Amino acid sequence: MVQRQLFFWMILFAPCLTLGQSPIVYRPIAMPPAVTAAVSTQVVFSARIGSVATVIPTGVQLLQVDAVGNVLNSAASLNDQGLAGDDLPGDGVFSTTITINETQPTVLYWQISAAFRGRLRRSLSQVIALEVTPASFPNGPTRPDSTNVVIDPETNQTVVCNEIDLTFAPGTASSAISSLVSAAGGTILGRYWVDSLSWECTKLRSLVVEHLCLRRHVRPSKLRR
Repeated sequence: MVQRQLFFWMILFAPCLTLGQSPIVYRPIAMPPAVTAAVSTQVVFSARIGSVATVIPTGVQLLQVDAVGNVLNSAASLNDQGLAGDDLPGDGVFSTTITINETQPTVLYWQISAAFRGRLRRSLSQVIALEVTPASFPNGPTRPDSTNVVIDPETNQTVVCNEIDLTFAPGTASSAISSLVSAAGGTILGRYWVDSLSWECTKLRSLVVEHLCLRRHVRPSKLRR
């Protein structure tokens, strides 16, 4: 009789723990998204959790994985308390800061794992890559050379010459970028990131651009989108 009751309870409650759509852990971002080999660099990892009401606050982990998602180690715990790189407490974005100091160029892969109340399995984010580049490859923005300028004959405005912005597909290796730029006779001056912006940030930036365009001194063609 006891065994039958136990079996009945297992059938009754197990589906409540396993069925249904898993809570979402959105694609994490790393800032900066690339670091330089042999340079100790603090990197902030952040990810939005889709079900803040049920997430276990101490159960959000940063995992170092391989390219296909096999776990290598648990690197750190994330928090939503405004600590260790977390910007705003209680906003549903969990963050942590770790120090990376790889001696040689490589690619490191990361994933966020989160535990939720009432669920047997943890939710996993997408795997993201963080490239460790050679010392010769710049990973930050550089100001344009204001001494190397010409007059635009159409607008009669002063513009920087011999410097252009190029956009590469996310995940393009620094070695491939260096080869392409070198083949064209160019030199890499700096690097800035656009693919790490969330949808909310992109929308906010668009609103700012639209607001600026209302000013009579701002020309849309001169804004870097």
